[in-house]
This record gives sequence, C-alpha cells and structure tokens, in this order.
Amino acid sequence: MKRALTGIAAAAVVLGTAAPMAFAATSSGLTKAGQLPIVVNGSVLSNPYEMTGKDSGNTTAYFPVYYFDQALTKIGYTASWDGVTHTWAITAPGVDASTVASSISGGVGTGNTTITVNGTVVKKINTKAAKDPAASKSAAATTYFPAYYIDEIFNSLGANVSFSGQTGLKITGNATNVNTPSLGDITLSGQSLGSGTSSAPAVGTNGASVTASTTLTDANGNPVAGINVTFNVWGSTDLPNVTSNGLSVSNTGGAGDTESDQAQYVATTNASGVASISLSNGGNEAYTIQAQAPYNSNGVTVTSSKAYVDFGQPGSLVLSPVSTSFGYSSASSETGVVPVTATVIPTTAGTSASNVPVTFSFSSVSGTPFISNSAGSYLQPVDGTAPDNTVTVNTDANGQATIYVNATNSAALTVQASANNLTNSSSNTLTWKQSGVADKIVNTPTSAVSDNVGTPVTISGTVEDQMGNPVANSQVLVSGYDYEGTNAAQTSPNSGDFSYVNGSTSTAFPYVGRSIAGANASSSFGDVVTTGANGQFSVEVNETDQSYTGAVLDVWAVQNGQIVGAGDSGSSPLQSYTLNFENNTGTLNQLYVDTTAAGLVSSGTANDKDTSLTGLSYQEGGSTTQAPVFVGGFAGSTPYPGSSQSGSVQYTVTSNNKGYVAAIDGVALNGTQALPNNPASAIVDVSYSSGAVSEVTVDGTPIYDAATSTSLSGYSTGHPTVGAFTFVPGDNNVENDTFTVSTGSTLSDTVGANFIAGVPAELASGVSGTIGSGQQTTLTFTVEDSNGNPIPYGTVKLLPPAGGASDLWITAVNEQTLVQNEYGTSISYGAEPTPVPLYSGTDTANIASSIYLNGAIGASGLGGTIDETPATSSAPASGTPSITLTADENGKIALTFTAGGNGVWNTGGANADTVQTAATPSASNTVYFSYDADGNIVMTTGDAPTSNYVGSLVY
Repeated sequence: MKRALTGIAAAAVVLGTAAPMAFAATSSGLTKAGQLPIVVNGSVLSNPYEMTGKDSGNTTAYFPVYYFDQALTKIGYTASWDGVTHTWAITAPGVDASTVASSISGGVGTGNTTITVNGTVVKKINTKAAKDPAASKSAAATTYFPAYYIDEIFNSLGANVSFSGQTGLKITGNATNVNTPSLGDITLSGQSLGSGTSSAPAVGTNGASVTASTTLTDANGNPVAGINVTFNVWGSTDLPNVTSNGLSVSNTGGAGDTESDQAQYVATTNASGVASISLSNGGNEAYTIQAQAPYNSNGVTVTSSKAYVDFGQPGSLVLSPVSTSFGYSSASSETGVVPVTATVIPTTAGTSASNVPVTFSFSSVSGTPFISNSAGSYLQPVDGTAPDNTVTVNTDANGQATIYVNATNSAALTVQASANNLTNSSSNTLTWKQSGVADKIVNTPTSAVSDNVGTPVTISGTVEDQMGNPVANSQVLVSGYDYEGTNAAQTSPNSGDFSYVNGSTSTAFPYVGRSIAGANASSSFGDVVTTGANGQFSVEVNETDQSYTGAVLDVWAVQNGQIVGAGDSGSSPLQSYTLNFENNTGTLNQLYVDTTAAGLVSSGTANDKDTSLTGLSYQEGGSTTQAPVFVGGFAGSTPYPGSSQSGSVQYTVTSNNKGYVAAIDGVALNGTQALPNNPASAIVDVSYSSGAVSEVTVDGTPIYDAATSTSLSGYSTGHPTVGAFTFVPGDNNVENDTFTVSTGSTLSDTVGANFIAGVPAELASGVSGTIGSGQQTTLTFTVEDSNGNPIPYGTVKLLPPAGGASDLWITAVNEQTLVQNEYGTSISYGAEPTPVPLYSGTDTANIASSIYLNGAIGASGLGGTIDETPATSSAPASGTPSITLTADENGKIALTFTAGGNGVWNTGGANADTVQTAATPSASNTVYFSYDADGNIVMTTGDAPTSNYVGSLVY
C-alpha cells in the first residue's frame, strides 16, 4: 500500500533521506543545523535548535523532548519524560491507545526509548543525548527525539503537523474534549402536523404552542441539570411568544429576522437534562430554531441540530425555510440541496388539505440554480422567466408540498408559493455560496495600523468562508512590502527591512508584487500561516528602516498548494492591510499595570511601577463595569509616547484557564458591534496624533475614532496617558486566573484575578427523599449563582409552604443539631432541643420563637400561624417565620427533616421548661422544593412546581 509522506516525514526527504521503517542500535553524534520555530495553533511556542543525525544510516531531524512536551500541553495533552527508564509517557484523556498504536506504521518496533499513551506502549524509537546549543555552558546533555516518529504520534492524536527548513515545525489541533457535554437533536411537540425537518416543518395552527426540547448530557450520556441553554430563533422580526415551564421568556438576542441576528431565549435544564421552550404566534410565520450550550468543544460552541417550525392560521399558506444561505453543491457533496416546503392550512378544521396543487414561482434569479430531486440530481432549470419560473406540486396527506432546489456555484433566487388563491405572506430568498474554503477575514483591522519603527506589530483575524463559517486548519499566505513616503503603489523594491517574525527569527518579505494569484504557495512569496481551530491566524511583522514609513500586507488563501484570492474570481487577496510607521523620540522599554489611573501615572511619571498585580477580586460572570486594570507603556518612567508625538502602541491581553477579556476601555466584548465574544485573547491598538488619542481598536474593530467623533457604547476616555488603555478581566467560573499583557516582543506584565461566585440565583436539582413517621433524613441543597457555580457561605431563605407542612420539622442544619441554652427564672437549663417547625399546631404554640447557630441558621417568628398565602423573599406572608440558611465552604446546605416524634423545648404553658415529644403525621404528605429568582428554597404542597423544580420529600 502506498502512503503519502506528510509533516516531518516529508521534512526527512527535504533533508535528503526518508526515516527508516526498521530500527537499529543507537548511534551517537548530532550536528547543529540552526534554529527553527515550533508553532502551535498559530502561536510561536519556542525557537529551538534543530539537530541532524543518523538513524539506521539515514540523516533525519532531531529536537529536544522538552519542546514536544510543551507542544502536547498546548493541544490539551500532557507528557512526562523518565530519563531512567527512557519512557515518554503521554496522557491523552478520551483517546483510545490501541487505535493510536494501530495507526503508527511499522508497529511498536524496537529502540532504546519507549513511548506510551495512557499507559499503553505505542512505539519504541532510538533517541540521542546531546547538549542543547541554546543552554548554558554548564548545562547537562538533554534527550533528542527523531522528529519523523513524533510526527506520527501527533497525527495519531488528532493533530496536523507540517515542517519546512524555512518555516519550522507547525502543529495545529486540539485534544478531543471528552468532558464536554453535548446537546441532543431538538424534538418538537404540540404541532398540528410535520416533524420539524426542513422538508416537513412542524406547524402550529390557531395560535397553538409548539414546544422545542433538547437534552444536555455529559460525555457518559448522563443528564446535566441546572445549566442555561440558549435557543436561537430566526426567520422574522415578528417574534414568537415564548415561555418555559409556564413562565414568559424574554428575547436576549437580536431582531430575529436573519441567522446572523438571531433572537435568543434561555431555558434551564431540569433533572433529566432537558431544556425546553414553547413558541406560539397568531400570524403566519416560519422560524428556524437551534439550541446552544455554554460549552466549547475544540473551540466550537456546542449546539443542537436545527429544527423548523411554522405557524399559520386557517385559510393560509406558510413557506419554509426562511430566507437564508447555503453552501453550494460539489461533485463530491450535494450540500446545496434545499427543500422548500409550502404548508396549506385549510379554512375549516377537519377539512383535508391533501392533493392540493401548490405553485412555486421564482424571481430575482442569479447564477444557475436548478430544480432537483431530494438527492440533488438535475430536473429542470430555474431562470425566473417562463416556462422555467414556476413548478407545481401537489400536497401530501399533511397538506405539505415540497420541491428541492440546488446549485453548484454561487447563486440566489426568491421563491413564493400559492394554492387555492392563498399566497405565502413573504418572499423567501435563498442564496448559495462556497463553504469550507477561505474567502474573507473578519475580526481584523480595517483601517490603517500605526506603530513605531522597530516595534513588532501583530495582525490577526478570523478566516471565514463565503457562508461566514470559520475555516479551521487552513493555510493562508501573507505577502508584503514597504515603501518610502507615500509610494504605496510600490514602484521600487522593498527596503529589505520589512520582515515577518517567527520567534526570534525575522525574515524579510520578498518582492513579489500584488498579483500573485495562481502561483504555488511557498516562503518565496511570504509567510505561510495555518489557521487555528476557530479559523484564527496571526502574523507578526516589523519595520526597522526609518526611511520606510509605510507598508502593505496582503493575505491570500492557499488551496491545493496554490495562492488564491477572495470571491469566485479569486484574483484579489482576502484582506489587505496598510501599516504606518513613526520615528518617535524615546524608546518604549517599560510596561506597567495598576488598579487606578493615578497609580499608573502621577505627575507625568510612572507612579507605582507595577509589572504585576495579584489578588484582585472579581465576581465571576459579573458586570463588565467591574474595576478595570490600567495598562500603559513607558520610556523609562515617562509615559510613552510623548505629549506631542503621533503613532500607535499595540497591546495583547491573554488569559489562562477559562478567563476572558470582558471589556476594553469600558466597551463590553460580548459579540455585538462586530466585537469578539468573551475572547481569551484580544489585540488592542491605541493610536495617537499630536499627543491625543485618535483611535482605539479591538481585534481590528474601532471602539473610538476621533476623526469621525464616534465611539461604541460604554467607551471611556479616562486614559491617564495617550498610549494607555484599560481592560476588565472576566470568567464565568470560580477560579484564579492570570492575565498577561504584552507589547512588542519583550515587554509583558501579569495580572492575577481571583473570581468568586456571584449572588445566589438557583439551586442544584436532584434533592429528594422519603421518610416514615417519626423518622428523619438529610437533604443537601447546593446554592448556585446564575452560571451554576456553587457559592461558598452563601445565604438564602427557606420559605415554608402556604399553610405549613404538617408535623414536619428541621432538627439540624449543616450537621449542627438545633439546640441552644434555655433559661428559666434564675436558672439555666443548659442546651435543649429547639428545632424549627414548618407548620403551626398545638405542639408548636410554646416553643422557642427564635434560634441562631453561626454558619448554619438564623430563624425568628417560629411557632406562630403560617399564612395560607405563599411567601416570597420580598413579601413574606403574615405570620410566616423568617428562616435564613448559610451554606458551607462548598456552597451546600444540609437540612435534616424529621417527621415528628422529635423532642422540642417548651417555654410556657402547662409543660413549661420541659422537653415534649412532637406529634407524628397521621397520613402521607409530600412537599416540593424549588427556588425563586434570589435562589431561596421555596417549599410547596399540592402539585409539583412547573419551574425551577429541584426535588421533593415524602413523609
């Protein structure tokens, strides 16, 4: 069987040989070949020396094992090297080691070094020991691995590896996140007809509701409860009425007319992991629905399948899908086949709508779309003119008629449908575009980028196809040139000092012009960059010639090894960038951070001179208006730039763990206004002119522009100096994060942010129990914030049911038995039982009216009549006791419930100053637990709650 050489295997050919299939004994001797970068997911990880040496008589490339450890960590795995046993142990959660072993050519083989995955031996190779040229003179020898075999290991773990003697080793990919939950397909109920597919939309009539549900499960298929799931809905600005568990749900998203401006409705998963919303509309509308969970798998948001829901009134016709875009078909895939379905709703209920002729008509046709069968095969053309502008199909038993429209290139058309003098209420436009192929760059600078001569500039963006989907693991080529003065047309060659930077290596851009489409992509045209899992790329460039004050970068797609541009013609780059370089006096050689503007800059000098901040406290998932961090560059202790200078300073803010950049200069990074949504990293360009801020951009999107006097909502002008900015750290989890702020290639500061839980908002589900008369059980409630994070030492109220829960007591909280010292006249009786009754009766009339135990409970008004009106935290019912509970360090409240028969101290009456026995229930009772908007424990009897239900107790 023939096997293509890829990655480092191909590099061995470049070096003159292919790596052997068999293994020989170790031979000594490695030769230094020069430094090459190791790039992981677009970021330079290290710049080690490549060594060359013999393996079974063949020359191949070697790198230190340490750098491979680093690379594995970056893609989500870990590795450890045991120099005694010569074992390289890789830990890869969710990876089947036997599959890895079977995918490596030559089997396990032999050698002095063993490679294991999750404890299973997958390969043996020969390694060599040599001193790393980058190490100190006193450093010991380190272990070098032959790169060819590591290529196979990385590929078998799901990564993609490429190597060249010019650009080094590039690795792209991420570990399979086996711990990421998944959403099941959306299921629909309540509709009059249709299943909810694109060819059979679910239809609700006469204003009836249709319920859409999805199930969130973990990697083992277990339901995940208490998680907010967002249902994206689009198709019309006439949005549906939406409820969840009987409560109205508001739209938290966009207008809803297009897929790019979806309306959003949030519902919480129940104990079975199911989240659902019910939709209704009294008109004639069609919607597409897709659910998403607050998780990412390999950088991609976890989503459900799409479902199609129509609403119509008697005597109407509804057309689906709504106006949207599709990828066009190719010889290998019929992805462009679009079912267009018209649903006829009869005027009189019970009247058949089957076998009704429906005429589909087409207009505004561009390209060459055509009518096909469901498999995509050509049936007839569609050109918008007779006779090819109509198709008639009879309805099925459900009153639905479907045609299939296809396209094999860029195309568009508008479709309408009519039947029995009925016409759909809107014209639906279908568009076909190329998918999966790089066509444009978003989240990237669109105006000139300014910086100083000698200061590296990072240009980044997200590569998308024509559909607007990120294109992951694809290559782009970056070409560029610089010019003197205003010579932007490039009538003379480059200075040779405009370079792209990989690690510590700068490579001058070659002089290639701007018409390079169709050429074979290689480093002779510029820097070849691979996009990450989200389609992101970045390139660092630098200008060092002070007479060349301008530069242009062009970014091209690479397809099948050739340079191609945007659009169907492919003759123009995906994106072009203009760079302006300034010759400023002074040198940017310091970077400081502070929690206040005055702390960063005081009287024109650096005040506290902090290069790191620690212990900052933030509420997780909290407001983007939380305390900002101030960041500024300095020339020594003087703010940079000077008061009369012009130019730009570029900063990068990066978080670890699950942190993100919540806001820049007061502007929330929440996915609106063309800004990124909670990005783990953000590039901030602060431009200035004559000592005043002229523009601030985030990932290329301007948030402030002095020239047009525009700024985005929330923008704050309170900069302590013109080159500074502020950012707000964010995280939706309770953890400690480190944010790194950098500028240039050598300056960086760190900010330690500790994220604490938010305010109580909900309770974890799954709290249930059963006890007999006179027995007790302990139920544990977890107090959580709105993101499902437990709140250590959080306090909530317990609201007894209206009228009380007969003969039910709380006798302990958080394992503290409810007792307190009781006193008579001139006498102390010591610690006596003072449980909390959840009802009123003869045996509660003379009990202690209050109790307080630190870290557990504070209650008052005990023993009195409990009002028949349900209590709320904001409006307690008359006579209802006030019961406040405190969670432990894990956010848990353990309540011990006793069904009567317990001892209780009497403070008055005939049995004053004695312990009496509480009555026991005479019949079976059930109480239900739910929570309100403040996360309080709400007890009810009768029917189970329809929302925020967490469990029950039968006693």
